Amino acid sequence: MQDFSLFVDQIEGLANAGHGLTEENWKLACASSLNGAVSRTLREVVPREQIRSWGAYFTPPSLASMATKSVIGLIKDGTIIFDPACGAGDLLLSVALHLPLSDSLESTVADWGDRLWGLDLQPEFIRACKARLILLAIHRLELDSDAQHQIEEHAFPNILPGDALSAIDGYRVADIILMNPPFGLVQSPADCDWAGGQVNAASIFVTTAISRTRPNSKLVAILPDVLRSGHRYEKWREKLRITGHVLDTCSAGHFGSSADVEVFILQFQAGKPNSARKADLWDHPKPNETQTIADMYDVRVGPVVPHRHAESGPEYRYIHARSLPPWGTLKRINERRNFAGTTFRPPFVAVRRTSRPDGKKRAVATIVEGKKNVAVENHVLVLLPHDGTIDSCLTLIDQLKSNKTDKWLNQRIRCKHLTVAAIGAIPWWITP
Repeated sequence: MQDFSLFVDQIEGLANAGHGLTEENWKLACASSLNGAVSRTLREVVPREQIRSWGAYFTPPSLASMATKSVIGLIKDGTIIFDPACGAGDLLLSVALHLPLSDSLESTVADWGDRLWGLDLQPEFIRACKARLILLAIHRLELDSDAQHQIEEHAFPNILPGDALSAIDGYRVADIILMNPPFGLVQSPADCDWAGGQVNAASIFVTTAISRTRPNSKLVAILPDVLRSGHRYEKWREKLRITGHVLDTCSAGHFGSSADVEVFILQFQAGKPNSARKADLWDHPKPNETQTIADMYDVRVGPVVPHRHAESGPEYRYIHARSLPPWGTLKRINERRNFAGTTFRPPFVAVRRTSRPDGKKRAVATIVEGKKNVAVENHVLVLLPHDGTIDSCLTLIDQLKSNKTDKWLNQRIRCKHLTVAAIGAIPWWITP
């Protein structure tokens, strides 16, 4: 973290007197500090494992703009915006682009300081956030490099080091809560009433925010798609339904180069529960087809976890994602392993769980034939036809190859792993 701290010193130096740069170089350095240099430097000087443990994936400018677009029109005199996981301030900067300017740098910073609140566990991120906000004010006021502002401790007094999960004040005063929380797995709190064990940290940040904020305040959060589409988070989504009004759940695509995850933007209003379940914004509109894949096939996850399960029990033919020819038929299985758990009797269709929304096909499948049971790795979904026939497997392949299926899955789930629920819910497009 020492190297990153030195980089923050440089950002602060750009806003303070005595930076020693020409006007042109100063402007270039300021532009770089406001547009990606902080995130890039963090990845270069801090170990990846440390970044992952912090959940320190700073919001790309385009994604920050998407998230703040819905709140800009709500900002009036006295409106307070709180980011409980502000990092280096990318979301707050996106808001500050639209805040009014005063007649001087000092008065502008003072006004923004009253409006913008933020917390982060890392003090160096808070330093970077404050320095970048001052640079943005200098940029928007079109000041020259000789009109620098000395960063004082009282600048942006409500952007502070702190723990968002134990804080109260920011939530209580905020009109708008804006966040891109960590996405890693954490232990669910003892008082969590919707899940136990490990859950995505972003889910805890959201439920904490809505439990502490004032009625009618608005929350806008950049969240991993698993919260929108994952079966494990069904009760979390239900909790939001009964504690406020889910205004929108808009897919925002891939987070960016720093984090390999699909995200969506949640808009939520506190203290106004949904009155009509039919207006369920967590799900995409359902097509007219009434039959789904689950009506004709049992959808299961392969139970073999190679590095967890001992090689004990009877010997079976064994398949995994790498052994499945895409859209082909697997008749001869050479690999074997011992396994004491559930196995599957062919014929069935195997679908790779790993699936990216930007791929050509979402549910890449293989027909597995044979007369003896097969052990299946947990990165494979097994679709067993109710009638046990090869013909049903062939028909299912056509269904999964359909462009309609790709489009439907891209609406339903944008995680990089397909789920039993998502595959089972695919409408049946093929007319008998």
